[in-house]
Amino acid sequence: MKNNKGITLIALVVTIIVLLILAAVSIAMLTGQNGILTRASEASWETKLRSASETISYNITEEITAYYNKTYNSGEEGPDSMEQAIYNGLTASYNDIDVTNDISTQVPNKDSITSTAKTITLTCKSHTLKGSLTTGGIVWGHIF
Repeated sequence: MKNNKGITLIALVVTIIVLLILAAVSIAMLTGQNGILTRASEASWETKLRSASETISYNITEEITAYYNKTYNSGEEGPDSMEQAIYNGLTASYNDIDVTNDISTQVPNKDSITSTAKTITLTCKSHTLKGSLTTGGIVWGHIF
């Protein structure tokens, strides 16, 4: 008998089938409903929402601090009321939030801000983040 070296046609077909199965599983893991690309996109939108919420929190805290400095330290400049401080923080936030990120906001207007809690809603694609305005600043919930 001859000494045949090489692979048989059956071994080659089995190898190709195994590679096709692995490729199909890999593509499903990348692009499926719960795939890596989908989860990365969702994380990107959630990051944009959290970034916007941090910007709003920072600006409101700055304005509240300015209000307390004016109230308790003579000669300091700042807003005349807590409501004005919160409104100033919200106004400054609109300039800082990158509106090209498809973030929409729903906030109380200047006349409806009172010392009671009001709600701010940030929406980015299918994600929503709600925060409650209080005299101490803003408290954010979870993204849903």
